[in-house]
Amino acid sequence: MDLRLTRDGRHVVIHDATLDRTTSGSGPVSEMDLEALKALDAGAWFSPEHAGTRLLTHAEALTFCKGRINLYLDCKRVDPALLVHEVREAGMERQVVVFDGPERLEEVRTLSGGAIPVMPSINRRLEVDYWVERLHPEAVEVHAHLLTPELVRGFQKVGVIVQAQTLGNRDHPAIWRACFDLGVDWIQTDRAEEVLAEFEKG
Repeated sequence: MDLRLTRDGRHVVIHDATLDRTTSGSGPVSEMDLEALKALDAGAWFSPEHAGTRLLTHAEALTFCKGRINLYLDCKRVDPALLVHEVREAGMERQVVVFDGPERLEEVRTLSGGAIPVMPSINRRLEVDYWVERLHPEAVEVHAHLLTPELVRGFQKVGVIVQAQTLGNRDHPAIWRACFDLGVDWIQTDRAEEVLAEFEKG
């Protein structure tokens, strides 16, 4: 799930930087206080039966998911100290992985004493030792077309989960099958049912 900061410094669960596409509001998320955001309809755009659905705070989402659902926290714009506090307060350290840029992930690792798992996107430097030494990540994300058997095995050998990013023009069966053959652990896709069906073909 995607996290953004409100004007009054609270984390809310929303993908877009602006409200226009998925809520009854308009303008940047960062320019509205939480109280105003909570008054918006965030469900009607999706379907009539979801009309009246409200935005969740990060803390509310953690409470709902604890013991039930593991979370990939895609940090669009966050306060690392607040993020760490909220995850620890909820006791969700082993049910989340935090995805962000290297600098912010370093903050999360430091502030949490290494207790909160992190996952960088490593497309600009495909070196196992570099990332392990810098961040001690639990997982890494790599654009699928950049993956090699050596890279996948190298990370897995030291206990790091490998996620293949197959979004956009990479989200098709030939890429998925290449990922299966490489033995990646996770696939990020917008076509999950089709990926599963392809995998089940063997």
